[in-house]
Amino acid sequence: MAMIRTSEVLQLATVRTPAATPSKRTAKGVSTRKSKKNVDSTTTKRRRKKVQPTIDASLKWQPEQSIFEVVPEHDWDNFMELTRKAWMETPDQGIDAGDYRSRVACKKLMSLAIFPWTDPRGVVTTVVREQVSASGESSSTLDSSDVARRVELAVDKAMASDPKREQPPKDLVMFRMAQKMLQPHPHKNRRKGMTQLAGHQNSKGGHSNKNKAKFSKAYYEALDGLWRRDDTWPAVQAEYDARSQEVEGTMESIADIWNPRKATKRSQYEQFDRDEVAAADPSILIRIPDDIIHIITDCDGKVLCFRWPKALQWFFGDDLVEKTAEHIELYSRHHQPKFPDQGRHAMNPYWCRKHPGFQQNARDKKSKARLGVFHFGCGGEIGKSDEKPMTKPDSKDEKLKPEVIRVREEMMREGVMPWITRAHKFVQGILDPELLAAQMAIMQHYEPELTRLTIEGDPFPLLAVLVNPLTTDHRDLSDLRNGMALMTTAGSFTEGDLCCRQVAVKMAFEAGTITAIRGAEMHHCTTEWQGENRYSIVHTCGQHLQRYAKIMDQEGGERPTKSMGERDGSEERVPYIVSEEETEDEEGGEEGEEGEEAVGRAQKFIELSATPSESEEESEEESYEELYEEPKEVEDENDYEGYEGEGEKEAAAVGTVQNPIELLASPSPVSRKRKRDS
Repeated sequence: MAMIRTSEVLQLATVRTPAATPSKRTAKGVSTRKSKKNVDSTTTKRRRKKVQPTIDASLKWQPEQSIFEVVPEHDWDNFMELTRKAWMETPDQGIDAGDYRSRVACKKLMSLAIFPWTDPRGVVTTVVREQVSASGESSSTLDSSDVARRVELAVDKAMASDPKREQPPKDLVMFRMAQKMLQPHPHKNRRKGMTQLAGHQNSKGGHSNKNKAKFSKAYYEALDGLWRRDDTWPAVQAEYDARSQEVEGTMESIADIWNPRKATKRSQYEQFDRDEVAAADPSILIRIPDDIIHIITDCDGKVLCFRWPKALQWFFGDDLVEKTAEHIELYSRHHQPKFPDQGRHAMNPYWCRKHPGFQQNARDKKSKARLGVFHFGCGGEIGKSDEKPMTKPDSKDEKLKPEVIRVREEMMREGVMPWITRAHKFVQGILDPELLAAQMAIMQHYEPELTRLTIEGDPFPLLAVLVNPLTTDHRDLSDLRNGMALMTTAGSFTEGDLCCRQVAVKMAFEAGTITAIRGAEMHHCTTEWQGENRYSIVHTCGQHLQRYAKIMDQEGGERPTKSMGERDGSEERVPYIVSEEETEDEEGGEEGEEGEEAVGRAQKFIELSATPSESEEESEEESYEELYEEPKEVEDENDYEGYEGEGEKEAAAVGTVQNPIELLASPSPVSRKRKRDS
């Protein structure tokens, strides 16, 4: 081992250590201090740069086969009339569809007709037309029918005999709701320590209907934590007994603001259990054979419910159903649909727990689309029936990238949607030609850029696309009174049957099937489905549009333009952009004025007793019907005479009423490129 001299050690000790190499951050001129002034400009630009989405796929599409090859366009109206006559007037042929005659005997129908129908291609399909002894003029007349009462009594008996169907005690639900309202207010502008209840009371509209919706959300959040968790009820009951005095004042305050009838009526969770019981028992809801066209009419012969299996395939081939699923999946991947409000659609959290991939913040990349809904077209804001209809948010261009707008326009104008619109228009023309003519007349009052037409002569101002939904029992209270909602499905799924408890039916709703229902009058829901994805396409017309059309005819109201939201014709705005005050969607809008309930407001919240006579959705029925209540001389006019042109001028304006089914063989061209805000 070599010896080191002392002089060498001293020499090494005196050698200074070289300066540390400057870090990469310092070399770029960035100080280690937190100062924005020293940040290098190139680094800032790199961090702020946003990657624009690039979508290489094109959603333009034409069917390889079409019914137009068999039925020429010039003969389309005649074919529609002949089909209606065959479906609605053919007498019973004495045949049977499975054992349907014996199973439907319990409904005590006014008439039942089962007969074959030969389509233009020569294919024979069985048609079942049944007539129930109830009027379809309103939901109450349907609820009071013998068929609806039989279903309710049978479900009551089944619920009482199954302990798993027991609902959470009302006082425990209200206790949890009060605890949620005592939590700190989440808004940053609120005073520190302010509770949610105090925040709503101190807001501008503390007692307004808009704030009451906040209580509905808290109510269903509390109910969701107790539903089907009866093992936790004893602990919650003990906690309530120990802290009842602490929350008693909060319960009274909530009862003073929130409509107490909402807590006493049947909740969406309870109705969901009841629908499960009814759907599982073939003696309660009678299942319709899968391969038949089924029509249900009321005592006056008006169609209430309709199902045509694989109708889209009949119109335009199998490719349409497949392409519809592909196009919606592609669009929803780049523009996430809006998640429905829990106060109005309470079962969605339950559905997302069963399918974690449907959650909007899910990390599961295997899920093709998140749960939500798109609204295209226009509609009215609930509670403002005399104001102009507004463009739905999904039809506006702000906050969307140019590539996303291009994909949306291709899907809506040159993709699958125009062909679905044609099929739905044809079905509505068969089932209710007068309603179709009335909707065509309503559409004449609005600009095409507002209603977002998918084809020339489109009778539907609103198109909704439901992505992976669980559709629980409800009525579409904003739809046209005695109107009709046309629905079809696409995707990779099984089950998901459509149930209508007021007429005691359960029908398969597989991909490509077209159904029609009086949405404002009839309760409807779908059973739980299995699969990767399920998309529902719904065409309808809102009551608000008919209201404002009458205002324009009678009072000379301002005609809405494509630039919705402008109050003065001199203002110039970019198309599809709405002013900040008018951007509230119909789904999340105000619930309408609710009448004062002296009995409900006088009682304490915990003393309210449950009355299982109606569903939670009906708790808003009176509010909606007050908003849309018509004068007596107008209410009795169910023939839509107000839209049938009085004089040559109005007949010329309507035009298409005389010939409402003008179906085109090719979609309408895409409108010119829109300007965007800089």
